[in-house]
Amino acid sequence: MTTMTLGDILKVVGGLNILTNAGVGFKDVELSFAIAQFKSAAGKLNESLQEVLKGLEGTDEEKEVEVKVLLDKEYEIEMPEIKLSSLKESQKEIPLVAFDYLQDYITK
Repeated sequence: MTTMTLGDILKVVGGLNILTNAGVGFKDVELSFAIAQFKSAAGKLNESLQEVLKGLEGTDEEKEVEVKVLLDKEYEIEMPEIKLSSLKESQKEIPLVAFDYLQDYITK
């Protein structure tokens, strides 16, 4: 288990979605399964966040502070280990923007 802020979890999901939308796949079945589990757990956290955001009241500044507190909250989540070698095997071109989201979570 890895401890990550909600903001970081959503950032990783964004990067994974970029890869998915570009058609990048992983030949490693276990990695693909771990990513699917991570995205599922992250999706539940995102749904909860969206529900809370609907109910926020107050000025924009107050809402911004409350959102920052929510995004900075830490959660334990199973983060898959994405190795650079897994991406090298891809038959599709990897968008560079994906590395902006995933650079801290890809290992050599």
